[in-house]
Amino acid sequence: MTACMRQLQQKKRQIPTARLLRTHTTFAQSVMVSVGVSKLGVTDLIFVDPGIKVHREYYREVLLSQELLPAIREMSGDFFVFQPAHRARDTLQLLQCDTPEFIAPDLWSPNSPDLNLWFGLSRV
Repeated sequence: MTACMRQLQQKKRQIPTARLLRTHTTFAQSVMVSVGVSKLGVTDLIFVDPGIKVHREYYREVLLSQELLPAIREMSGDFFVFQPAHRARDTLQLLQCDTPEFIAPDLWSPNSPDLNLWFGLSRV
């Protein structure tokens, strides 16, 4: 062991244990938000409560039915085309019944860099 390493070891031993065991979050907490965007304007931001897992049922029953679709209708009436974020069969059935028109997931991939709004904005 070199003299430098021994000196570093001694310095570590001089630090109070409470400081050595102190933990902190490595990553910042995240926030999940949904918003409707169109030529007519934007809806209010819809925040997902922390700790909520957005699975197909939550997306369909809460985000779509209670929040996003009513906000879109308020802004545009029944004149809109919706692009869903989930591909679940029951979500697509809801959209067939409750929206004038929607883009099927196989026609527009939300992960495509050519069609992703945020990817395009980040390159400007």
